[in-house]
Amino acid sequence: MPVLRNFIRKGSNTIINNIDAFKTNLLQLLFYLVNEVYKKGPNEFTGEIEMMCATALLIYLLENNTTNLP
Repeated sequence: MPVLRNFIRKGSNTIINNIDAFKTNLLQLLFYLVNEVYKKGPNEFTGEIEMMCATALLIYLLENNTTNLP
């Protein structure tokens, strides 16, 4: 997770300002991904780690971009 935190700290402008090949903002895609992880939820075999990673990703984004996020 420290690598992810460093990427967000240094490259968050890329996530916030750029779009993908289908004309969708990368930040919107990130929130869509996290939303899908939470909709699926954990079961007895998988899902808990994915939810923790998605939560950490959102926390890192908020920690490093409190004034930049739309």
